[in-house]
Amino acid sequence: MEEEEDVHHLFYACQVTASIWRQVIAWVGVNLVMPQTFGQLFKQFGGLLPGRKSRRVKHILWHATCWCVWLSRNAIIFK
Repeated sequence: MEEEEDVHHLFYACQVTASIWRQVIAWVGVNLVMPQTFGQLFKQFGGLLPGRKSRRVKHILWHATCWCVWLSRNAIIFK
């Protein structure tokens, strides 16, 4: 059964996407209990690394991950 696609499913609840987030968080080298929602993940992700330069890295990492998920989704849907 396919799940209904919405923002929460696409960027968080999908098994593939959840695996990607776990890998990104592990790559950063922090321990994070996966929250219940995409919004909670965003808030927790913002607190992963301290410092101003780290803030830029977090933003780039967050946006790059979301962008890759989006491009992958489109490749599957439209090909």
